[in-house]
Amino acid sequence: MPVFGKFIILLLATIVITIGIFATKQLLFFPGQLTKAYIGNRQIYVKIARTPPERQQGLSGIKIMNNNQGMLFVFDKKEKYSFWMKDMNFNLDFIWITQGSVVDLTEDVPSPAANNGEISQISPRVPIDMVLEARSGFIKQNKINLGNKFYFEI
Repeated sequence: MPVFGKFIILLLATIVITIGIFATKQLLFFPGQLTKAYIGNRQIYVKIARTPPERQQGLSGIKIMNNNQGMLFVFDKKEKYSFWMKDMNFNLDFIWITQGSVVDLTEDVPSPAANNGEISQISPRVPIDMVLEARSGFIKQNKINLGNKFYFEI
């Protein structure tokens, strides 16, 4: 095969790999499968954090997350859990959920970079059994309100 032909094949392979990596980071930024969740009449794809290590890691270190993606933290009992923005790269909205219903909303919690290096800590006003973290602006863009119903596919 001529050198030019090998160059074209190598170039095409590089392009395909680059596109694959970019698409993976955009759509599947978590290891494992994303789950469909519904809040009000809106759909969002979530990574479910059920175990203590998954909850501790959360979205820390994630560089890219689409507006229709988030992380859902599921707890065994209702409490006022605290969250922090350690190693976050973008601001978040928090949707606090109890027994499948939105009970509190916290919008635009700043990442350390947007908060002069300070790490924000937040908690709901009432005990919850789930919290959905989404990109800042998700609550307003999707008109999420207290009382909206929430469920996810199993």
